[in-house]
Amino acid sequence: MSASTLNNLLQDAVAYANSTQYRKSSDKYKELYQMTAIAVVPFNQGHIGYPLRYHSLSGYTSFFRFDQLLANAADFDFLFDSMRNKQLPPHERCLIGLTLGFSLWQCSRRDEAIKVYNKTMGLSIEPVTRSMSVMFNGGQTTAGSLFDENFFTVKRNLEHLNPDAKYDTPNIPMNSSFRPTVRSFGGDLSLALQDLITTASIRMIGSKCDHCGISKDDTTMKLKSCVKCRRSYYCNADCQKADWKKHKKGCLPLLDFPVGSIVKLQGLISKPELNGRCAIVKEIPEAVDGRYKLSFVDAMDKLINVKIDNLSLLLAPAEYEDLP
Repeated sequence: MSASTLNNLLQDAVAYANSTQYRKSSDKYKELYQMTAIAVVPFNQGHIGYPLRYHSLSGYTSFFRFDQLLANAADFDFLFDSMRNKQLPPHERCLIGLTLGFSLWQCSRRDEAIKVYNKTMGLSIEPVTRSMSVMFNGGQTTAGSLFDENFFTVKRNLEHLNPDAKYDTPNIPMNSSFRPTVRSFGGDLSLALQDLITTASIRMIGSKCDHCGISKDDTTMKLKSCVKCRRSYYCNADCQKADWKKHKKGCLPLLDFPVGSIVKLQGLISKPELNGRCAIVKEIPEAVDGRYKLSFVDAMDKLINVKIDNLSLLLAPAEYEDLP
C-alpha cells in the first residue's frame, strides 16, 4: 500500500460525492478505510495510512447519518463486524455504533437499534488514546473530542428510542427526523384511506402497543416489534396474539412490496423533494436490482420508478381493500 494509492482512492471518493454519486463515493471511502484499518496497527500514528483512518470512516458513514443513502446488506455486515472488532480504537467504534443504530432505525429495526446504542454506551476511551491527533474535515482534532461528540449523540438518540434511558434532552442532529412525514394527500383519496395511511405512518414509530394502546412512556415493559414485518409493536405476547387477526393482513416480510402496497419514499438523492410522499406500487420489477413503478396517492396519473432501497411499507393491499 502506497501513499499514492490512498490519495487516489480519496480523490475518487471526493469526486463522486461532488457529482452526487453517493453510493460510489461511500464505497470508495469504505475501501480506503478498510485498507488503512488492515494495514495500520491501532494507535500507530506513524503509518502512512493513519491520517486517513477516521477521515475515510467518517466519509463512508456520513451518507447514512445524513440520510443520503440507506444501508444495504453489505453495509450492515461491515458495520456489525466493525462494531464487534475490539481492536479498532474507541472513537472509531463509537462512530460506527452511532451510524449502525441510526441505519437500523431507518429500516424499522427499532429493537436492534436500541441494542446497538446500549452497546455503544459501554465504550470508553483511555487518556492516552484521548489525546491522539486525528485528521478530520481537512484539519486536526483529538480522538477524545470525536469520541465525546459521537457518544453524546448516541445518548440523545437512545432517549428517543428507549424510555428507560435517562439522558439529556433528545435530539437528532442529522437531516432526518424520528417522526415520519406524511404530506397532504389531496386528490380523490378517500378520507378513510387518508386516516389509515396517517395511522400506519405513526404506528411505525413504535411509541405505543398496537393492541392495547399503552404508551411506551406509561409502562415499564419495553415494546417489541413483530419479528417478521418490524412495523407493529406490542407490550407483551398476549397483546400480539390478540391483535393477530387484524395484523396478519399486513404482516409482510421486510422489503416485500406486492402490487397495491402503499409505500413511503425515503432516501432519494436526485429528487429529495419527493421524500416522505406516499405512493402505490403498480408494477414489480423482474430483476432483483430493478425499479418499482409507483403512482402517487395524491396524483394517480403521475408515475415514478424507484429502487427497493428507497421504499418503506405503510400498508399492504389487504389492509385497505375493504375501505369505501
